[in-house]
Amino acid sequence: MITGYGFNELGLIRIHTGIFEHNIASMRVLEKNGYKKECVFKRSIIKNGEIMNEHRYAKLK
Repeated sequence: MITGYGFNELGLIRIHTGIFEHNIASMRVLEKNGYKKECVFKRSIIKNGEIMNEHRYAKLK
């Protein structure tokens, strides 16, 4: 619903998000909703003192 709102009501043409490397469930949800993995930013996030990769997903209108 949020993606549709962004495209239809706000006029966006691209929506992207970053996911922590260990969050497989969120990656699956995005893929099931038409988002495609664009890249992996290696060692780009620090959370609780741990350095990890960010998986970037996007969807185009």
